[in-house]
Amino acid sequence: LLLNGRASLDPRNYLGFGHLDLVPTKIVPTPTLMTASYDWFSDFNDSGMPTIATGRLPVGSADEAKTVIGKIVAYEGQSTDGPWTRQALMVADQNDTENFSQDSLAVQAQLPSTLQVTDVFISTVGSNNAPQDIVAAINSGQLLVNYIGHGSEEQWSGENLFDTTKVPSLTNSSRLPVFLIMDCLNGFFQDVYAQPLAVTLLLAPNGGGVAAVASSGLNQAPPQTELDKLIVENAFNSERPTLGESILKAKSLIGDPVVRKTYILFGDPAMQIKLPSPARSTARRRPTPGSEHGDNELCENALREDATQIFMYGTPWHGEAAFTLPDRAPLQQKFILEHCGIVITRLSRSQMVAELFARSFVPFHRHEYVDSALSFLERVADSVACCRYAFEPDEGAVDRILNFHD
Repeated sequence: LLLNGRASLDPRNYLGFGHLDLVPTKIVPTPTLMTASYDWFSDFNDSGMPTIATGRLPVGSADEAKTVIGKIVAYEGQSTDGPWTRQALMVADQNDTENFSQDSLAVQAQLPSTLQVTDVFISTVGSNNAPQDIVAAINSGQLLVNYIGHGSEEQWSGENLFDTTKVPSLTNSSRLPVFLIMDCLNGFFQDVYAQPLAVTLLLAPNGGGVAAVASSGLNQAPPQTELDKLIVENAFNSERPTLGESILKAKSLIGDPVVRKTYILFGDPAMQIKLPSPARSTARRRPTPGSEHGDNELCENALREDATQIFMYGTPWHGEAAFTLPDRAPLQQKFILEHCGIVITRLSRSQMVAELFARSFVPFHRHEYVDSALSFLERVADSVACCRYAFEPDEGAVDRILNFHD
């Protein structure tokens, strides 16, 4: 169920801000305030449990609708795929009576190992550095942005880590994350006096997010963290449910009725979070039998693309990005090594792709990953020459490569 339009706590415009109640919401009681809930729309048994995955596009005009729908359509296409889909940002408020850093790590443990996580924990980095770190990380591209802590309608934390005034500085229009916001009131979308942060992120024309999950109420930290963990666990499982289904299942396992009622998906419930793009790395050079290194493969070569140039990095086993050495060199030529005489033979484009593919770590369980790897190898083949080097292991073997000119 997708509700396309904003709602208002003043549907009859008694306050004089305009007729803003385009798609009405249900105002429900909680222990601390009356607030909006969309679970009511599919709670057919009056059990407090929604039965249909629901989302809302909180738009107030045709232009806002065009912006949000354009974001969703672009996100679901392949043109916005890229290395940014392997990144996740975890932000935790200053620890006080609640250890938000520990809560964030508990959620982080549910993420797939293919994601490279950036932690901005206020208790570690301090409140002075955190705001610019958050903006820079979002602009660089994140598949997921997760915040746990205190908040009010327009901001994260009493330290003002991130708020609606910083959203115009976001320029990540082709790298839009899903925001999971575990605080109070960032989803108070029915307000007529102010625009909450979750809505501002969704409506931002040059960046922000493609979807946001946030609360319209005041909640306790433990059940929020539990909901957060369950959504992440569901959204990234092998069955790849939609975002709406992930939230619906998570809510069915939450005992706290306030958290269940007040957390709202701003976005399309039928959307799936993008698959993390396979790492653009290939070609570990396997030791030749009888070499002095034997089976010790601690040193391998990883190729990565930076803009239009291919670079080679030295990495440890499996080329794990967290341990990649910072040193790199532009790739000038590739040699496929074998023991046999002394001959250097130029390989064709197709031969080179086949040789490199055989020496690559490729997750074969998804055709998207295989297609991406082959596409990358073709770009490598187009950028540099590749030769087969049959050689005798003598002192001149390396010199012959260094002095070779095709």
